[in-house]
Amino acid sequence: GDSQGIPGWTAYFLPSVSAIQRDILKNGPVVAAFMAYEDFLQYKSGIYKHTAGAEVGGHVLKIIGWGSENDVPFW
Repeated sequence: GDSQGIPGWTAYFLPSVSAIQRDILKNGPVVAAFMAYEDFLQYKSGIYKHTAGAEVGGHVLKIIGWGSENDVPFW
């Protein structure tokens, strides 16, 4: 389909976790998208991990940093 640009914004693909991290350090937050599933609708806190349910649509978020909790990496 047709797409419209947003003035002052550029879309580009970052091929790896380390590339995303470097881009955040250099340019600030990045916008990302992922497929959401039924269990995401009940998500409350902590690190989300898909465990059950069908796809319900896409979800967009702004990544401002990263870390790990109990050896599980997160954005």
